[in-house]
Amino acid sequence: MKRALQRLGKALPNGFTLLAALLIFLILTILLVFQSSFSFAYRNGSLFSNLLLLPIILMLLGLCAWACALIHKRRGHSSRRMLSRKRFLVLLCLGNALLLPVQLVMVRSLWFFPAWDPQNCWQAAMELANGQPFTLAEYFQLCPNNAPISLVLTAPMWAGVKLGLAEPFILLPSLGALLMNLASLFTVLCVERISRSRAATLFGYALSTVFVLLSPYLSVPYTDSYAVLFPILALFLSLTRLRPPLKWFLVALAISLGAAIKPTVWIVVIALLLVKGPYLLAALPLPRDLLKRVLASALALLLGLLPGIALEKAACMVLAGSPVPQGQLSMTHYLMLGMNDTTYGGHSPEDVEYSRSFPTLKQRQQANVRKAWERVKARSLVQNVRFFAIKLYKAYNSGTFAFNGSFLPHATPKRTDPLSLFLRSIYDGKGKFNLIYRTVYQGLWLLILILCLPALLLGRKRCGVLAMLALVVLGVSAYLMFFEVWPRYLFLYAPFFVALAALGMRETCRRLGPFLAGSKNP
Repeated sequence: MKRALQRLGKALPNGFTLLAALLIFLILTILLVFQSSFSFAYRNGSLFSNLLLLPIILMLLGLCAWACALIHKRRGHSSRRMLSRKRFLVLLCLGNALLLPVQLVMVRSLWFFPAWDPQNCWQAAMELANGQPFTLAEYFQLCPNNAPISLVLTAPMWAGVKLGLAEPFILLPSLGALLMNLASLFTVLCVERISRSRAATLFGYALSTVFVLLSPYLSVPYTDSYAVLFPILALFLSLTRLRPPLKWFLVALAISLGAAIKPTVWIVVIALLLVKGPYLLAALPLPRDLLKRVLASALALLLGLLPGIALEKAACMVLAGSPVPQGQLSMTHYLMLGMNDTTYGGHSPEDVEYSRSFPTLKQRQQANVRKAWERVKARSLVQNVRFFAIKLYKAYNSGTFAFNGSFLPHATPKRTDPLSLFLRSIYDGKGKFNLIYRTVYQGLWLLILILCLPALLLGRKRCGVLAMLALVVLGVSAYLMFFEVWPRYLFLYAPFFVALAALGMRETCRRLGPFLAGSKNP
């Protein structure tokens, strides 16, 4: 029995990575082969199809592998390293710090007042910061998941009011830019700590700068920009050499605070438990000293989860009048919405009205689950396979994470300076260069997905942290298949995909680099 548990404990992490690799391969197949069939569900706005972009991506991949091999070859002939690891990390941090002013300039240039759900959040923060009568309680009774972000936005809005700023709102996207900057930095630090490769780290730095740090999502103070730091921070903390109880307390604290803002951060907790669980199984029966350390770490983990849960309950109480509003659209509503074969998991006013027709939360949840199951049963096996394939296509077929389709302006301040006009011509959906921007991002996104495969299949240690990254990919994909789907929901885990891509580049360079550089020794 003990040997069986040990074999299971060692096999599960590898199983997770292989399953994630299979999923990424399936996603790429859907994006490349079935784009013309599924384009009715979502159009990414790229100038070229994914299939036409593929040869360009493969050439870029080969060029990167060749460059990395040349760098490695030259370093191999050098008798000393140019930079110590400490100085290298300091330079990475300094680079991110110097990019923060660039982000703030982008915030000023791209600044607009977002509509829909973000509008309710920043307007609630504005009312609280100004001490005005609160008028949005009904909205937060319906959508209590947005109460924590609204309460968080109140602090910078209040500071802006106290500082006498003409428009305190500008502090909201500025804080989002800082959080995205830190998310990019911790992504690169994770890559460096996992790979111990300068080339992989610099490649990850370049990808992270484009996909996270300079993403137009910094212009919208909403859950995406405010929560993106916490999952990757939790991963970084789990890789440190802090004492276990303190480490797991900080990991849990990062997860709970992020989950209060965006609930899908809980995927990291599930991944963490599934990764650590097999190692405990392999070590059974636990020695007394190890058992004490495990119990202390478990207690620290539980304590770390409390602040985020408390923030969520307090925000709901303040903004909705109850820690558990009876009128809310709970997760079961989004499960029912996720099974809607008319919108393919997209928003449906009819589904909202259906959920709101039930007077109590319990009745609504039961009806939602029943309706979701009815929709699944109404389709044949082939129809269900096609339905979930389309949902995966909708989720993954956008290198910009559907920025222009996700956030529409409620109002846009008139700015006519050349820099603002130029940046809007790139990032605005109607801008002159927007199609080029979307095409470039689409190509980079496909490159990232392709590089995830060698990371998961060829990693030197297909266990531990790779299993963690694999489980996050599996978790967020499962969420998008079963619940409401929109490409921007992937932005929260963009740092994880970037980290996997950087590790995949390392593995690609190890296999192809020596051949491309003309080296005899692989």
